[in-house]
Amino acid sequence: MKFVIVMEQAEDTSWWVRVPDLPGCFSWGASPADAILNAEEAIRGHIGVLREHGDPVPAGLDGNQRVEIVEVAEVR
Repeated sequence: MKFVIVMEQAEDTSWWVRVPDLPGCFSWGASPADAILNAEEAIRGHIGVLREHGDPVPAGLDGNQRVEIVEVAEVR
């Protein structure tokens, strides 16, 4: 399974992570690499809890999807 994560650097230089397809799934790390590893663990745990409760598990990305970042100039 593949999930998009969004990382944001905090003021103390740690990195916060959220998983848009898994509401409530958050993590962090002291570096981007740590944040990614911790996000993987958080995703596994989140999916495990969803399954325990019989809730649907989002499919995540499949091979036909990709993620890009698009920067748009401010509209005035």
